[in-house]
Amino acid sequence: MADLDSLTSMALSLQRHVEHSNPLVWKTNELGRMKTAEQIERDLDASDTVVILAEAGEQEPVGMAIGTVKVREEYEPGTVGMIERLFVEDRYRGRGLGRRLVNSICSFFRGRGVNRISVRYVIGNREAEGFWGCFGLKPVITVAGADLEELMERY
Repeated sequence: MADLDSLTSMALSLQRHVEHSNPLVWKTNELGRMKTAEQIERDLDASDTVVILAEAGEQEPVGMAIGTVKVREEYEPGTVGMIERLFVEDRYRGRGLGRRLVNSICSFFRGRGVNRISVRYVIGNREAEGFWGCFGLKPVITVAGADLEELMERY
């Protein structure tokens, strides 16, 4: 239970960071915050998902990562790895912890036949842009958004 609480807390911290990075991103409401714990609980039980909790010192939670293997028979490649969440507490950034978390997820993926990975991050999240850029990841898909009324006025 303590691990679930720590993972949920870090996932919500990541979400707040994302929302702060780009004010156009959808905001998580109270129901969404409650469902975060439920999703992580499902992730912990799923055989196609790895959940990693990084600790420092006296088992102090300082980072987390979640990766999922997706099998999509209608596409090539048919088996891909999705890095769903990656978070490191501010005071532990720049020490290689994020790289170690990614390495652990990639080891999980390799053991399940994954040869292509994807990660999603919000435009304006400079930390994510820099971090993932160091690994050679390049944007592939852009998701754009607008308020319906604003869109209709321009139509």
